[in-house]
Amino acid sequence: MSCSPVSPKPGQDVRLTIDSGIQIVADNVLAETVRRFHAKGGTAIVENPRTGEIYAMSNVPLVNANRFGESPAHQGNRRSSTATSRVRPSRW
Repeated sequence: MSCSPVSPKPGQDVRLTIDSGIQIVADNVLAETVRRFHAKGGTAIVENPRTGEIYAMSNVPLVNANRFGESPAHQGNRRSSTATSRVRPSRW
């Protein structure tokens, strides 16, 4: 699979709401949980339900966007499931 450059178009601004401290905790807790339960993988999203701001998005196995084509497609880690999954989120 190859990616082609896309020219920017005028539009609205996008503001990143990822919190690095929350992201680190989400990564660590998810990795430990997947290990503890011998899962094939997992996904975690930390969102403010009032504003929709996303504070953390984590996947196990990890997705390295800088090395997209280096993972075999059969491993299933060529995409970030937190951004592309159609699974309905659960809320507690």
